[in-house]
Amino acid sequence: MKRKLFLMFGFITIFYLSMMTKPAHTFSSSPPPSNTGAPSHATCGTNGECHVNATASNLNDENGSVEISFGEDNTTYEAGQTYDMTITISHPSASRFGFQMVAFNANNESVGNFVGNMTNFTESKLGGDGIQYIQHANIPESTNNTYSFEWEAPATMTDDITFYVSCMAANANSSPSGDFIYTNSLAVTPLVDTNLEQLNANITLYPNPVQDILNIQIPQNEITGELQLMDATGKVIEVFNTNTTQIDLSNQATGIYFLQIPTTSQNITKKLIVR
Repeated sequence: MKRKLFLMFGFITIFYLSMMTKPAHTFSSSPPPSNTGAPSHATCGTNGECHVNATASNLNDENGSVEISFGEDNTTYEAGQTYDMTITISHPSASRFGFQMVAFNANNESVGNFVGNMTNFTESKLGGDGIQYIQHANIPESTNNTYSFEWEAPATMTDDITFYVSCMAANANSSPSGDFIYTNSLAVTPLVDTNLEQLNANITLYPNPVQDILNIQIPQNEITGELQLMDATGKVIEVFNTNTTQIDLSNQATGIYFLQIPTTSQNITKKLIVR
């Protein structure tokens, strides 16, 4: 009887310990969202789900690192352009690597569009939080420590954009022990066309607000086509030749209008107020 009680107690103890011990989830197929190290995000060592023991002492350990490559080492971006990006993770004892990245504007909103490459084990994924991620996908038992993918800049340049990444350098022992987490960020700024800025400054419309005659001063050697007057909805309501220096707006209703001027750099749009 005592032997049966002893064995039963042993089974209960083992079962209890197994239930209390949190398993190590590798998430090699796809990491859970919000683990990029960005503002309000955790990392895969602090989210309580996967490498739960790889915490403070194993965060950004001096023996390893993660590097972000953007374009040809660019520090600026242009609207609508596509850039090659690379994540390189290193640690001497690691044989398996994973990552997750986001691109945030100044308001920590997801911007641009990531394009994954399944042959390089990367995927873009839209999370339930409305944030687009680029991350590892279906990584094999032993993989290269470099991930490549593309990022498409938004159609309109607004402000600085910061890429946040959190990476895992794991030793593939099916346990969080010996795994290391690395975080990094890279900020890129909108490319400023100084020639366009100067041209924009040299275009003068006056008076503005206007009641009848609008005077226009434009460097004629920069104009490449007809000027277009548009209403507040963007509808073209009148077209003028490249030599126009005055526009009669006395017949237009009061409100906001736009004058679009095609130049050698790009179209410049000026806002007008008719009273």
